[in-house]
Amino acid sequence: MPRRTPRRRDPKPPADSPPPPPGDWNQPAYGGGGSTQFDIGRAFSYAWTKFQANAGPLVLVMLVVLVGSLVAFALSFAVRSAVGGGFLGVLLANSITDIILFVVAGFLQIGLYRSVLAVTAGQPIVMGEVFSTDNIGPYLVATLLFAVMIGIGSLFCFIPGLVLAFFGFFYAFFVLDQNQSPVDSIKSSFRMVNSNLGQMIPFAIVAFLVYVLGYVACFVGILVTAPIALLAAAFAYRTLNGQPVAP
Repeated sequence: MPRRTPRRRDPKPPADSPPPPPGDWNQPAYGGGGSTQFDIGRAFSYAWTKFQANAGPLVLVMLVVLVGSLVAFALSFAVRSAVGGGFLGVLLANSITDIILFVVAGFLQIGLYRSVLAVTAGQPIVMGEVFSTDNIGPYLVATLLFAVMIGIGSLFCFIPGLVLAFFGFFYAFFVLDQNQSPVDSIKSSFRMVNSNLGQMIPFAIVAFLVYVLGYVACFVGILVTAPIALLAAAFAYRTLNGQPVAP
């Protein structure tokens, strides 16, 4: 009768050995490593509460953005109207003023993004910091790439451009908060939105309606509704990336 070979048992780990890592330990830190609990109502409730607590600085930042953009546009229009020299002169003037407008608008919008990132991180809004030139290069390049993508997409019956704008909206947060490169920031936004599509679609609709409400309220309402919508977006960005959100 053949002898039965005894089964080898794996040795037990020492009593003081560390526990095994959790099941999702190898998931990426940003851009869609699995859906995270996110509540749209809580996002906008949080945004409204934080806006009330920081209304003065946020409205001031929005005023700087609006007034600065209007002044830049007025100067651009004046330069274009004053330039002569035929077709080439007008083309050159338009190109230069478009670049200036793009840089000025981008610099001013950084202030708004940094403000909502500061609020959701529990930090005060300091005008000298939110309007600093840190990361302005990567931000402007990312903004340019994003605008070109939307422009090309909009050539095909408008819908593709709208879809690209929806998926890439959070790129600025990844550039300014995580110091990502322009291309990586857009990719991260796409991954995050795609991983949480069921939550992001209604969120985008509500955020758009909040923006529209500001324009309907004699345009002045945008001073309130734009910061609220972006505060909700910053809340979504931090929540979906597993970052803590200031209470």
